[in-house]
Amino acid sequence: MNRETWRRVRKMPWQEAEKAIHSVYDPIVRERVMYAHKNDFASFFTALHDRYPDMSRDEMLSIAQDVVEYANGLRLETPEELADRLVDEIGVDIRKRVEDHEFNYIPCGE
Repeated sequence: MNRETWRRVRKMPWQEAEKAIHSVYDPIVRERVMYAHKNDFASFFTALHDRYPDMSRDEMLSIAQDVVEYANGLRLETPEELADRLVDEIGVDIRKRVEDHEFNYIPCGE
């Protein structure tokens, strides 16, 4: 917000000021969040394809659909529950740094 707009907002009742601030910043926040989701999704599937180039398109699409269902809560698990499930089932904690794992990182293509 520029100075003039900020001066007007400061003179408003707090409910109106809050609405004005949200009207300016909410679209920016939504845009950034959507960009982050698209970046994460595209990065994950690019890495998956790089690791498993022979994976069929049906398998890739099926995994993508599963990811969307998990992300949208259609499988009724929170991100923490999903992370806990990974630890329980395969021993990988995505909350840890790679260096802190007892497993070895295998670079792509080796």
